[in-house]
Amino acid sequence: MNFLKIILIGIVVVFLAFTGLALVGVAIGLLRSLFWLFVIGLAAVVLWKMFGPQQDEQAEKVKPQDKLQNTELTLEEYKRKLEAQLKQDAGDSRR
Repeated sequence: MNFLKIILIGIVVVFLAFTGLALVGVAIGLLRSLFWLFVIGLAAVVLWKMFGPQQDEQAEKVKPQDKLQNTELTLEEYKRKLEAQLKQDAGDSRR
């Protein structure tokens, strides 16, 4: 009976060892797949940066000072147009 217990324990240990090795193999396979997906993604990003649509980044950047000057110019234009319209309306009402 004692001998049978030792054999059964040995079989269970071998079974658990094979199961553990199988799980380690699955984990290594997943890591390998993730590695290749990362490499392909990195290559795609590099190729996109190299050959993708080119944008002039400096032309798009607007300084806050430029925005303020543009706003002031726009307000001056509105004031001129409003004054011209008021003068025109005042001239039309006199007739």
